[in-house]
Amino acid sequence: MNLVKEFATEWGLDNQLLTKLLKSYDLKKPEEIPFREDLVKTLETTKATSELSGSKLKLNMELNKVLPNWMQEVKMKYK
Repeated sequence: MNLVKEFATEWGLDNQLLTKLLKSYDLKKPEEIPFREDLVKTLETTKATSELSGSKLKLNMELNKVLPNWMQEVKMKYK
């Protein structure tokens, strides 16, 4: 999925883990993100293309805001 790769690149995340996370995500539990802690551990500010890429804390905080909505949108799109 190109959307997964684009999101992973934007946020400096592991593409394979994000794909695994998306497959495990349950639309019935939108706030429960499987493997979230593991995903955050892969966050690399030097690889992120987001405007927040210089600060791991800011990048992590913003990711936690956008990830649930992104997961829901992508999962619904490819349902």
